[in-house]
Amino acid sequence: MISKSCQYAIRTLMYICSKRQENHRVRLQDISQALDSPPAFTSKILQHLVSAGFIHSRKGANGGFEILEEDCSQITLGQIIEKIEGHSLTARCFLGLSTCSDKNPCPVHHLYFPIKTNLNLTLMNLTLKEILSDPKLININLKS
Repeated sequence: MISKSCQYAIRTLMYICSKRQENHRVRLQDISQALDSPPAFTSKILQHLVSAGFIHSRKGANGGFEILEEDCSQITLGQIIEKIEGHSLTARCFLGLSTCSDKNPCPVHHLYFPIKTNLNLTLMNLTLKEILSDPKLININLKS
């Protein structure tokens, strides 16, 4: 449903938020290793997250990537998806038709619309901190 870049962006933000408690910047190499992602791909994701304003970067010996505690509590999955994908997860027609709308619905529009609305509401309200506070994720393996 979402691109690989978006999946890695979410996992990257989750990782940086999880390291927030250690109160230090996270290096590209550490993120890349934790996500089992090539450094060049991880660097591209990090650049996008910095330009989107989700994280901050610092160069130098004590450099790396960081996120504010309040951002972990405020950034939602829906916001990440919109920034990375350029639209919400539910913006498209279920069948991929370009002319699907309430006035010109596809054959499944009336079935998908309530699901799409509920999914979008959930994604726009689910924060990184809420995801990371789930007890099932205590020993989260961010690798695929």
